[in-house]
Amino acid sequence: MMCEAPITASQTNPKARIKHICCECERTIFKGETYHRTAGIWDGIGGKTEAMTFKTCVQCVERISQYWKAHPDVDHEDGPGFGGLKEEMDNCACEWCKEELEKL
Repeated sequence: MMCEAPITASQTNPKARIKHICCECERTIFKGETYHRTAGIWDGIGGKTEAMTFKTCVQCVERISQYWKAHPDVDHEDGPGFGGLKEEMDNCACEWCKEELEKL
């Protein structure tokens, strides 16, 4: 899966004021939980830019970190983009990915 870098982005770790859905595992992030928020602007189709925001639960933030440790030879541009970790792990044959998929 191709991971395109944003033109510009900001990352924060706020406490949820309302319910959100994790872009990776689709678990509900409940009010009061801390989560990782990435907001940015990406190149869109036809040269238009597109603003997007991704919310990731703390468990998936850790899982993403562990994914990169388990796959040091994968170029970050070729790794999973936002919302693509589960698919990337599903297509991988390594033992770590198989074990982590069972936890999702």
